[in-house]
Amino acid sequence: MNADAAVARARKYLKTASLAFQEEDYESCVSRAYYAMFYMTRALIRQHGIGARTHSGIINQFSLHFVKTGVLPIERAEALSRAFNLRQLAEYADDFVIHRDEAEAALQDAENFVTHIACCSSRHTHADLRVYYKHYRRAGMGLARVG
Repeated sequence: MNADAAVARARKYLKTASLAFQEEDYESCVSRAYYAMFYMTRALIRQHGIGARTHSGIINQFSLHFVKTGVLPIERAEALSRAFNLRQLAEYADDFVIHRDEAEAALQDAENFVTHIACCSSRHTHADLRVYYKHYRRAGMGLARVG
């Protein structure tokens, strides 16, 4: 899957997560929210020529190349990790129930994540992204506080 297809899938899953939330299907909401974030992450690393095959590999490459280098705030990696863990529980733990507030937080994290990562397209180098991030932090626009 190329980066453009991954972005399209991320946006589709974000919409599906919102619809699932409206229908009070919180487990599906959490799952689709995670996958929206996952596919956006996949698009980002592919746009920058970074390869990975598994969920954990993609998450690790994202953290290594974009968070640990200061290109993106650590909150992005934390949101992705939260979504991954919550999705695992929602899909595989027999007695775990996702509550409305958890689903709402996951959906908000996904919306913020997809919006922010969309700004980090192939048109930007790592250096460009570092400048972008620092500018908004200095301007007090709170990108580091957004899920």
